[in-house]
Amino acid sequence: MTKLKICGLKRREDIEAVNCDRPDYIGFLFAKSKRQVTEEQAVELSAFLDPSITPVGVFVDEDPDRICRIVRAGTIRAVQLHGAETPEYVSALKGRLEEYGEIPLIKAVRMEPGVELGCWQESAADFLLLDKGAGGTGEVFAHSLLDEVGELARPWFLAGGMSPETAPEAIRRFHPYAVDVSSGVETDGWKDPQKIRRMVDAVRGDGRRIDEEEAMITYCVFDLDGTLLNTLHALQTSVNLTLEQFGYEPLEKELIKKYVGDGYKKLMERALRHSGDEALVHYEESLKLYMNFFSQHSMDGVKPYDGIPELLSELKRRGIRITVFSNKPDAQAVSNIETVFGRGYFDLIAGEKEGVPRKPDPAGVFRILDVLGEKPEQGLYFGDTNTDMKTGLAAGLTTVGVCWGFRDREELESFHPQYVIDRPAEVFEKIIG
Repeated sequence: MTKLKICGLKRREDIEAVNCDRPDYIGFLFAKSKRQVTEEQAVELSAFLDPSITPVGVFVDEDPDRICRIVRAGTIRAVQLHGAETPEYVSALKGRLEEYGEIPLIKAVRMEPGVELGCWQESAADFLLLDKGAGGTGEVFAHSLLDEVGELARPWFLAGGMSPETAPEAIRRFHPYAVDVSSGVETDGWKDPQKIRRMVDAVRGDGRRIDEEEAMITYCVFDLDGTLLNTLHALQTSVNLTLEQFGYEPLEKELIKKYVGDGYKKLMERALRHSGDEALVHYEESLKLYMNFFSQHSMDGVKPYDGIPELLSELKRRGIRITVFSNKPDAQAVSNIETVFGRGYFDLIAGEKEGVPRKPDPAGVFRILDVLGEKPEQGLYFGDTNTDMKTGLAAGLTTVGVCWGFRDREELESFHPQYVIDRPAEVFEKIIG
């Protein structure tokens, strides 16, 4: 279901209105604007905000120190950059925000003829926000530009001219992760509770409820590590044997949980930096060593999570196809799955391959759909990390965060998947029925 962000809140009455109808996100503007709030105002307003709503701080070319200060205070739980920030700025800020937990970062992109989204497709931003300009003006960019840029490699917000009247058609046509509205829910420059309610109804009325339309679900895509299989011991062993070659201390399991999810190269980069190799002097050698150790230990302690065999068996009984999409190297992904479940049990297994972007880029999901002949709206995507939430949402699948894996509920919920579950059995209790 499409998410909703209502931006530019600055009064207690605005908070009361959104608390009644509970959009997914609200925005506090810290940049110069008629809707600007001070840090003190934002602290006071956020204290009254329903905790199910994610407060987003909106900044324009801001000093990163100020952004981090506001995040550290707990006033906001996501950051939106709406200025001329560069990919390098975004990457540096994202690195600093990791100190405060999982803080999603949204980068606004000005949509105009000739716009190039390539650099942002590869950036550290978790989401893109497509708008005409400075934001909050109600001006609409030429939606034909969306046809020109094609598929986006991450979830994205659609902004500019959104209102209860325009949102449903835009959602049906472009399938954004979320829509962003400010002036479209105002009367005489102030947030209008009735328009907010109509906007919530317009956005959520255009979504679909799986429990009412079970027959739509024809396939599932599962992440591997932390979702289907507990591979933590194998990963920890391979990392620590690699670090040992350079004289570094072994890493505890909790750190390994934090570092996995983005492929083995990123895993080793994070492990080396934690061990003191900030310059990554040993990086290239570590990749070769890791793959050698992992080939020997990839099945050490590997087993399915409780309830997973029963979940998969029931899905197959119902004729729902099951697939795997992992950032683990393809050979090891296939080996893990076939060793545990048997050859041919899954309809398709896809690990990291040359020429296919890693998650959270949804390209690998689209390849799976092409092979299966399926549509995004007919599937469920299961994963246990923020990378998985971004992947499933970007691909347009109903996305399910699982809490039995490597990350916690708070991280998963910060990306607003359609569902977050604690046990595999909840797939039938809460989602499919």
